Amino acid sequence: MDVYLSLLDDMVWSVTALDSIAVCLAHDNDNHKVEQALLKKKDAVQRLVKFFQCCPEQQFVHILEPFLKIITKSSRINTTLAVNGLTPLLIARLDHQDAIARLNLLKLIKVKFATPYCPVLTFTSALRNYKL
Repeated sequence: MDVYLSLLDDMVWSVTALDSIAVCLAHDNDNHKVEQALLKKKDAVQRLVKFFQCCPEQQFVHILEPFLKIITKSSRINTTLAVNGLTPLLIARLDHQDAIARLNLLKLIKVKFATPYCPVLTFTSALRNYKL
């Protein structure tokens, strides 16, 4: 997992690394080893959030599907990403010019609010705070 997380800083390999994390998580059905590795590593979730926040515009559309796979597969990672600031970043990017990007952002937001426990932002407060 450390190799993939370190590759998030490499512009050439970052999207592939994120997709690899999503695939590993998807294939780790009952063991939850990948989930535990991401949650135990102190800065892993923060690196994911920072990667989303600082992702160059030309790569942004390509990171949304892997993020969707990650948060759909693990509600614990979904909640941890929300606590570490991903939800406001998702909402802030809803004005993206690409329609597919906006659609995927809406899918990500939908999954975020479908999580039983999302302490950072409730759906009602999102509507109020972000004037949706």
